[in-house]
Amino acid sequence: MNRLKVLLVVLLCINSQPSTAEPGRWALCKTFNLLPPLIDTGTTPTGGEIFADADSIESAGDNITKLYGDVLIARELDQLQADSAIYFQTDNRFDLNGNIRYRSKSFESTAQSMTLYNNSDRSEMYQAYFFMPQEHGNGYAKSITRDGDITQLYNASYSTCDPKQQDWQFRAKQITLNHDTGRGLAKNMSLRFKKVPFFYLPVLSFPIDDRRKSGFLMQGSGIGNSDEHGFELIAPYYWNIAPQADATLTSHFMRRRGLKLDTEWRYLSERSTNQLDTEFLDDDLFGDSRSLVRFNHQGSLSAHWQTRLNGTSVSDKDYLEDFGGNLSTSSITHLPRRAQLIGNWQHWRFNSQLLTYQTVDETIPDSSRPYRLLPSLTLNGLYPEIIAGLDFQLGTTLTQFDQNDRVTGNRFDLLPRISRPFGGISWFATPSLSLRYTQYELDNLANPDDPTDISRTVPTLSLDTGLFFERRFGNQKYLQTLEPRLYYLRVPFRNQDDIPIFDTSLPAFNFAQLFTENRFVGTDRVGDADQVSFSLSSRILRNQTGEEFFKASIGQIYYRDDRQITLSGSQADTEDRSDIIGELKFAFAGHWSTSATVEWNPEREETDKEIFRLRYNRDNDHIVNLQYRFRDQDLEQTDLSFNWRVTRRWSMAGRWNRSLQDEVDLEKFLGIAYESCCFAIRIVAREYLVNDSEFNQGIQIQLSLKGLTGIGDNIGELLEQGILGYIDSY
Repeated sequence: MNRLKVLLVVLLCINSQPSTAEPGRWALCKTFNLLPPLIDTGTTPTGGEIFADADSIESAGDNITKLYGDVLIARELDQLQADSAIYFQTDNRFDLNGNIRYRSKSFESTAQSMTLYNNSDRSEMYQAYFFMPQEHGNGYAKSITRDGDITQLYNASYSTCDPKQQDWQFRAKQITLNHDTGRGLAKNMSLRFKKVPFFYLPVLSFPIDDRRKSGFLMQGSGIGNSDEHGFELIAPYYWNIAPQADATLTSHFMRRRGLKLDTEWRYLSERSTNQLDTEFLDDDLFGDSRSLVRFNHQGSLSAHWQTRLNGTSVSDKDYLEDFGGNLSTSSITHLPRRAQLIGNWQHWRFNSQLLTYQTVDETIPDSSRPYRLLPSLTLNGLYPEIIAGLDFQLGTTLTQFDQNDRVTGNRFDLLPRISRPFGGISWFATPSLSLRYTQYELDNLANPDDPTDISRTVPTLSLDTGLFFERRFGNQKYLQTLEPRLYYLRVPFRNQDDIPIFDTSLPAFNFAQLFTENRFVGTDRVGDADQVSFSLSSRILRNQTGEEFFKASIGQIYYRDDRQITLSGSQADTEDRSDIIGELKFAFAGHWSTSATVEWNPEREETDKEIFRLRYNRDNDHIVNLQYRFRDQDLEQTDLSFNWRVTRRWSMAGRWNRSLQDEVDLEKFLGIAYESCCFAIRIVAREYLVNDSEFNQGIQIQLSLKGLTGIGDNIGELLEQGILGYIDSY
């Protein structure tokens, strides 16, 4: 009898995603009129045994037994009830009639008549309504015939909507399920929304278990329109090549550009995962063929050795701008291609890599392109408490840098470090000593008289100390801390004017840089330093839970000497103190929180950087984010985003990201969503900046059939990227 649950697999006809059946997903639904709980028979039949009971049982002769009134038939964990039944002992068959009710823990159904063969896996049910409460699924079949591994359903339907309001419904004239092969065949299959059929296939083969099956996918398909592409139609096809290989082939028609073919090839072995993505089209608007190729590999040679390969290539500089989908993608100028061999042990980590780039815009001069690493070999070691509480670290790197018409060469870097942590409950102190030795062998020098062999040795001494004070207040409900921290750094000056800049930069000043040993990121410059950093932090926590709802920090660096090492040969930095940097985080009034970062220049008496954030996050349906970002002479932006459920069924979402400095909107979208018990429809109008002067506009539509599939644009991905804290649930 539990074989009747196979009706659920009708959902897989169009490769839908399985339902998670979370309670909130069906909050707008009415409660099913479910059957009464399973009856306690006092025994649990096992091994195919049948328990039968009725108000009256009589023998009709010739091995025929009739059961009348509240007939109950149980086998293992499944139960059948009916008004009457006839048992034919000759062929071990039950014929049930009148108000038939079938129940198990996850499946329930009613029918008018049924035939059950006890000595074989065969049954017949007529005019059957079924319910699956966990998936909020329900449906109807005019007849269900089960014989061994074959199940036949005639005039079947399925939906996750309320039974009396079927907003969407899956129908099929005939469905054949083969449980041995894990395959099903549907004839005259249609998907209806608001009683209007919008998807039809005369014959459809589909999987009924976890075994994969080739076929068209509803998930990822869609219809849309945009200024950039015009009318769009997307149709993905899944190809089950082999148990360890598959592919998704997507036809993406754009009225203004033509047909774009996207492929995703995946191969899985015992020791590796591999994926190859390709995109290709003859672009009518662009006037030429265009393409993208992306490859990713992760492998394991043994318990200690792994391999990595990844890279992307595009046909032209405008490809990412036309098909990237956002400003951050369209502004990419260099695409990395990397091959790695990685080794991991208890105390050591080895990484060897080859790294090259495709410069998307060929007009970018070689002098502005990143160096190729051919190769880079890194070996790092860590031995905590190796002796007398001393921690020992060792970093070594050997890299060959290559680039056209620029200085090239090899760089060897050796960085041993030893430190000794001290501390207690209310204090800590960690002195550290390191010695960096770097050797260069250079080629292609602009001046042939410049040295080709250069070495540099720089010692570094640091002392990191801090105290912890705390007090309780508010009748012991709250705990406040006061945490002063003092960091001393001493790095002697070493002339580095002859050393080229291969991969080193000067990052924007932030709070973490108060406590770093090198103000530069990279190896080619080691900043001279004789400085003291001081910070003061205070936190307020709820004493019982440890939840932190307030934190304030402020810090500054005091320089005891001028900084002579610069990145571009500019004049030495002679200021005796850094900018003052402060951070604030505060959660208040329930679901409200705010944070701020301010960098104040005491010499000019003005701010160099400001970041302010205000958030309201009651739940996923009530989110508001407001952010202001400022960087002196570089950036000034506001960013407002929200997702708000206006009523139980209607919600709105939007974003407005504007550059005040350029007086231009970087991205803005506004969407509206309607949700019912079993479906949701979302519409978003969007405009975003593609490059300095070009915008892309479009309208995206998505229809989500709960428990089945999503049709249209992936609006959830857009909302997750644009609205901080939002998690798509459709």
